[in-house]
Amino acid sequence: MDVHEEISNALQEKLAEYMASSANAKNLEVPPKIFQEMQGRFVSYMTNESLQISFPVKETYANPMQTMQGGMIATAFDCAFGALSYLLVARPSATLGLNTNYIRPIPIGDTILVEAKLVVRGFHTMNLSGECYNSKKKLLATATSHVLLINT
Repeated sequence: MDVHEEISNALQEKLAEYMASSANAKNLEVPPKIFQEMQGRFVSYMTNESLQISFPVKETYANPMQTMQGGMIATAFDCAFGALSYLLVARPSATLGLNTNYIRPIPIGDTILVEAKLVVRGFHTMNLSGECYNSKKKLLATATSHVLLINT
């Protein structure tokens, strides 16, 4: 079993546990369809610390300059933050705020690596940070997220 499958299985196990304990969990999908559409692949997970996910940069993500659209970069961060938050707390969360800083363009055809990290976890919220790198390990973008932990 590769790393992607191990992390996917861990997410599914946490989802199954949550669904068994909550009547409101019937429509949850972890990871969500957009993660699958973006062909996200789990690369590594450091328990209670960080998660790395790779995404191919598809032609359909291009802005007029033929580089990755900023909204798609933010979506890659949101996918990583969502998966990490679920691994951390084993229940749904909602993004309260997502701040993305773009450093350099991302060419179509490249692969990005997004690393999401836990900054601090409280009772009802978490703060996460992230970095996005290209295949040459150059920093492309950074992001922070404030996440609401949902009690159902």
